[in-house]
Amino acid sequence: MLQSFREKMEAELRELNAKIEILRAKASKAEANKKIEFQEEFEDLEKKKEAFQQKVEDMKGSTSLALEDVKMGVESAYRDLKRGLDSAVDKFK
Repeated sequence: MLQSFREKMEAELRELNAKIEILRAKASKAEANKKIEFQEEFEDLEKKKEAFQQKVEDMKGSTSLALEDVKMGVESAYRDLKRGLDSAVDKFK
């Protein structure tokens, strides 16, 4: 169960990372004053992505006894990154 959950979260990470890169490409075409605003968004997203990535990585050393705690931490980091990405996407519209 832990293995399949980790694989699912790794897939989610790859998907969100691809969306962030698409957003970066769009932002690179923005006006100079908007680029500064977008850069702040990307810095925040990068921090959230790194936190989520670390939680997923931490799962590799977890035992089934700690499964629920690990899952809660990973899911929380995932939601935080997803909300940040959704917010950034809304600002780019």
